[in-house]
Amino acid sequence: MIVETGFAALLYLAWKKGKKRGGKLTVEEETMFREAFDNIRGKNASAMFRKLADGFEKFGHPIHAGLLRRRADYLDRSPEKKAEHDAIINRAMKSTNPEAIEQVATGFEKLTATGIARDLRKHAQEVRDGTYKEVQTSQEASN
Repeated sequence: MIVETGFAALLYLAWKKGKKRGGKLTVEEETMFREAFDNIRGKNASAMFRKLADGFEKFGHPIHAGLLRRRADYLDRSPEKKAEHDAIINRAMKSTNPEAIEQVATGFEKLTATGIARDLRKHAQEVRDGTYKEVQTSQEASN
């Protein structure tokens, strides 16, 4: 509740400042938007993203509101979809094909899973650089 109130207050102040700038994102709004993706976690995260999206929509930022709602949708996906995504991520992280890894990263980026996309791109770069070492689980190592 306190975090939501803080976001609402910051959004209101940013909106007041933004009206003077012709509807462009203020520094405060841009910071809030980025911080939301970096720091909102937990069981109420999707609700917080939706409330923040409503605020961005209300204050004239429909593109950012859409991205926040897409993030909420990603967080609310079904257990089957989560398992499917986990399998895709695991396969990509074991892959040695940087182009395929980049394609998977782009797909997750479109879903607003930017942290996963960042990790996949890092893995693709390690494969390109030749610094990737396949990690074996303890069970695989014992076989």
